Amino acid sequence: MAIGQYMQVVGLRLASLGHSQELKHKKVTVENKEYLLLKEELSKSKGIVAELQTKLTDTEKQLKETKDNYAKDVEDLKKKEADLASMESRLIEVTARLKEMEKKKGDEILDSFVEGFERACLQAKFLAPEVDPSEMDPGKIVRDGKMVEDDGVAKDEAENV
Repeated sequence: MAIGQYMQVVGLRLASLGHSQELKHKKVTVENKEYLLLKEELSKSKGIVAELQTKLTDTEKQLKETKDNYAKDVEDLKKKEADLASMESRLIEVTARLKEMEKKKGDEILDSFVEGFERACLQAKFLAPEVDPSEMDPGKIVRDGKMVEDDGVAKDEAENV
């Protein structure tokens, strides 16, 4: 009986050891599966990180190009602003010269008119020495046999326009 009880204890211990080994083996198998899953997740994460790093590098290149283009555009804009300021000053100079030329032209026309009027007076005096040309006035016209101011004709012409 003692041997039977001894065998029973040994059998229980063996069963206990077998069960422990099974649990240990199951635990290792579960840990291996978790390890493999974690390894797979890590691999996917590394792929995503590499992809994101590539995108970051591309974005940084684009940003650098954009900054370079912006700097170039700012430089071009400054040049164009300087050109515009130069053109504005030239336009002012040309406008002043044009006004001066128009004034000279007006003065020349007036001088030509006065010179022509003086010539007409001299010719009238030559053709009719008995007529006094001092009564002639370039600002008057003859209307209805009388010399009158030219203002009325100018007003009539302005109204007809």
